[in-house]
Amino acid sequence: MVALPRGYVAFDIDGTLLRWHFGKGLRVMVEVFEELFQVRIPEARYPQAAGKTDWQLFRELLAIAEIDAQVGEQQRPAFFRHFARQIRRYGSEEFQLLPGVRELFARLRAQEIGIGVVTGNIQPVARWKLSLFALDRFVELGAYGDESPERTRLVQLFAQRLQARYGQKIPFVLVGDSPNDVAAARQAGMPVIAVATGPVPRQRLRASAPDALLDSLENSQRVQQLVEALWERN
Repeated sequence: MVALPRGYVAFDIDGTLLRWHFGKGLRVMVEVFEELFQVRIPEARYPQAAGKTDWQLFRELLAIAEIDAQVGEQQRPAFFRHFARQIRRYGSEEFQLLPGVRELFARLRAQEIGIGVVTGNIQPVARWKLSLFALDRFVELGAYGDESPERTRLVQLFAQRLQARYGQKIPFVLVGDSPNDVAAARQAGMPVIAVATGPVPRQRLRASAPDALLDSLENSQRVQQLVEALWERN
């Protein structure tokens, strides 16, 4: 029987837990896309990536390259496979684990709070990124960017998986670094904490109206208190 947690926190990955040079992952994605479809996409036409799923970005690249959506979707599995291979060529030295993350994960685990991810990354890339800093051993559930192009749907999937795993409704809070994270949580009816550690300015995050806005995850006690207060409110 699976032990019942007090509740869950579901984290975004990029810009929330770790940082890669902003734009580098998108550049790799575009290079893989160009190779697969034999097209050229000028940098000035690159889509904005913050808070989007990899599937959504793939669709936007199809539109930018004027490739028929139905034709392009047939190549999506191959695109994701090749993208995962290319991304995993990089090592942990390319990434920065954001301050307080490891300590926060340890604290949540000690307090019988489950840890999950709701991320725009496709699953093999998400798991690889987490493994670079041994965070994968804390993460019990996830919803990933190859499961839906819509981030709101990923939040709903995560809630369904919690229900299926524990046989009852488990309270959870999302933590992310973009207005898209906040909007997805809102649309799915879930509380959300925004953290200003990604590429989105603090003012824009505040304007997206999260339940709480933090400058970082360094104060693990404060984060835990916020999470528990949001469980109570919801």
